[in-house]
Amino acid sequence: MAHTLTFYDEVATLKIKGAITPINLFIFQNKLKEILNHSELTCKKISRLEIDLNECDYIHSVGIHKFLSYYHDFIKKDIEIEITDCSENVYKLLMIIKLNQLISININLPDDIYHY
Repeated sequence: MAHTLTFYDEVATLKIKGAITPINLFIFQNKLKEILNHSELTCKKISRLEIDLNECDYIHSVGIHKFLSYYHDFIKKDIEIEITDCSENVYKLLMIIKLNQLISININLPDDIYHY
């Protein structure tokens, strides 16, 4: 898994490439922690997290679990979360587990995969 984390104004953007697996989960976890701690370290408020999963081809269940375990922390800090793009396979997974009921998922995919 490779990643890019950028901060611009009040927006943190996390782009994931490759797969989120049990082996590299600590990298994903550290990035989530870094975003949560950014305000304390820099005195700049983060109000939005944009996650780009367009080049992420797989998320293991431990990755979903880790994200959900941090979800409450983001909400407590008034940080809105949005998935701005994701691969077709990841999109299908997110729809099956109904993650779209918790966070905004705004992506451009063919119409035929939206039926979940």
